[in-house]
This record gives sequence, C-alpha cells and structure tokens, in this order.
Amino acid sequence: EHAQRNILPALIRVPNINLTGMYTRNSSVLSSVSKQYACSKYTTYLELLEDPTVDAVYINSPNSEHFSQIKSCLLKNKHVIVEKIAVISLEEAQVIYDIATERRLIVLEAFMFGFHKQFLKLRELIQSNKYGEIREFHASFGFPELPETNIRYSKVLSGGALNDAGAYTVSSVIKLLGDKYKCNYSTLRSLPKYA
Repeated sequence: EHAQRNILPALIRVPNINLTGMYTRNSSVLSSVSKQYACSKYTTYLELLEDPTVDAVYINSPNSEHFSQIKSCLLKNKHVIVEKIAVISLEEAQVIYDIATERRLIVLEAFMFGFHKQFLKLRELIQSNKYGEIREFHASFGFPELPETNIRYSKVLSGGALNDAGAYTVSSVIKLLGDKYKCNYSTLRSLPKYA
C-alpha cells in the first residue's frame, strides 16, 4: 500500500527516473499496478535483477527480507533504495557496506524526513554552532495503536518498536549530529503485550 500510495507516484514525477518494471508476489497487484504505470511486470525477483535496463531497485518488503534482497541487488550491480529499517544488525550493515563500497553502488535507506526543508534547515542551524554546542538531545516518536496483526509488531518479520517508530529517533540523531556524540541514556516504552 505504501509503495502504491506514496512511492510510485513520487518516482514517476522525477524527470531522471524511468520506471522500468516491478515485481511483487501478489499477482493481482502486479497486474493492475504495472498496467497503471505502463511498465514491465517481472514474474520473479531474479528476472528483475537480470534485466540490464534496471539500474536501481526500490525494496518495500518486510524488514526480515531486506538484507538478502539488498545483497542480491548489489551482487547484480544494482543501486538500492530500501524502506527502513535497511538491516537489523551491525553485521548485516557491514556486509552491505563492504559490497556496496567494493562495487561503487549506492544503498539509500528511505527515511523521507531527512529531505524535508525544515529538517535540512535544523541541521544547518545545528552545524553552524550559532547557538553553541549541543549538550542534550531528546527525540520521541509514536503513533496510534495499530491492530495486533499489523506487520510492525511481528518479531518474525523483524518488526517491533525500535525497528519501526524508534528507527526515526535514532536516524534523526545521526543525521543531525553525526557520530561525534554518545548516548548516555535512552528508554523504550511499549505496551506489555508487545514487549
């Protein structure tokens, strides 16, 4: 839904992007959406990766699938845009970093807030030191309770509070402050049934 509602309409508005084709396991969605955008429909993920006209792949799958899918794309020399969270461990991140660096490929985790004008202005202000050194940073993020069956709560699919909502707070700190600061204290609150 997210890709259909937000990502695909945005992609086709970018002059330098040509939507070549798409793949999803849902054949009815694949048929209707590929027809809507007049692009190829790949019957397998491998077929998409083997297409020499594909330069970059956008990944919108459960978190648990990201590492293997990113790695597959990179090994086929494709740039990657992947929904958050890109990977679920430092070890996975290092493997992806090493492959991407060696092959000179881009892997972009799709946190849209980092491109908002307000966020960019805030980062510029912080980096200017206009008001002095940052001594403390508080970040919080939340959303209304979702149905218990929502994918964001599935541990098997690498969901959970930190991998979903918490990823925004961690990413915002890194994007604003870089790696020169350390975390002295953090807390994670969730409902007991999701702990």
